[in-house]
Amino acid sequence: AQESFGVTTSAFNVYINLVGSTREWEEAVALFEEMDERGLQRDIFSYNAVIASCMKAGAWEKSLEMLDLIKANAGVEPNGFTYSATISACAQDAPT
Repeated sequence: AQESFGVTTSAFNVYINLVGSTREWEEAVALFEEMDERGLQRDIFSYNAVIASCMKAGAWEKSLEMLDLIKANAGVEPNGFTYSATISACAQDAPT
């Protein structure tokens, strides 16, 4: 992971997960975007942390947007968790 002012990609991923666990998905997205501003390379764990946060908050549209971002990023491949969390986020909005 690249470093910027002593902050690593891994540290940001942990923080995004922490914030996401409180259903503050917008803050998780803001942290994700800050990684880019700091020149940190986002990995699949970064994307998955945001998608998980969106899933917990029911922000399915943002989950789909993040999946599209992964697909557009040549160095990152979605994994089983990526798809599972995105599907779960979408299912929360499905009619019962």
